[in-house]
Amino acid sequence: MNIEIIKETKDYIIINKPSGLTVHKANEKYPEATLVDFLIEKYPEIENIGESELRPGIVHRLDKNTSGLMIIARTQEGFLYFKNLFKDRKIIKKYLALVHGNIYSDLTIENKIGRSKTNKSKFCVTDNDKAKEAVTKIKVVQNYKKFCLIEAAIKTGRTHQIRIHAQSISRYIAGDNVYKPKSIKIPNKLNRLFLHSYYLEFIDIYGDKQKIKIELPEELKNFLKTLENG
Repeated sequence: MNIEIIKETKDYIIINKPSGLTVHKANEKYPEATLVDFLIEKYPEIENIGESELRPGIVHRLDKNTSGLMIIARTQEGFLYFKNLFKDRKIIKKYLALVHGNIYSDLTIENKIGRSKTNKSKFCVTDNDKAKEAVTKIKVVQNYKKFCLIEAAIKTGRTHQIRIHAQSISRYIAGDNVYKPKSIKIPNKLNRLFLHSYYLEFIDIYGDKQKIKIELPEELKNFLKTLENG
């Protein structure tokens, strides 16, 4: 695996996860290579960090088909520090996403998210007893003919949060074959989910303020060019 290391310290690293890579195994029999496999090979000390043998060093996660920035703990002290930062919502996380349809003004979506009753592998906006608060701030970056590039800043880290909140306003992330209706077709030239974690901001374990920003992957940049020329 060729994974870009954005920042490396003795207590934590920041990586740029590629799309299509699962962060950790769901169980011991999981057949595919994961980000954790790469991390243990490159940083063997991570194997004993954290609270789970399946998720060593992992303090937060990205969906398999989402790319971008992730913080990985290299020490137990680092793990506990970042775990608490996420718990206390002291880390700013921003994503770039392309949605079907246009959005003409910035907005904040505050809808609780819980597991779907009809499909346990999916989540949805719901008010059931187990639903959890979820807040997504959406900023319009650029409208195209049939799409809109947005920045999504999440104040909570619920599973599939951006995809579900986009769905709640009848906008669907391009390349998403889970939450979009069948009537909306995935563009032929897009072979992945257009969702990228591009910005992190936090005070690190050394007391230093970190603002980490990366560009869109080339395949997503190239797809945007087809919209500009189309």
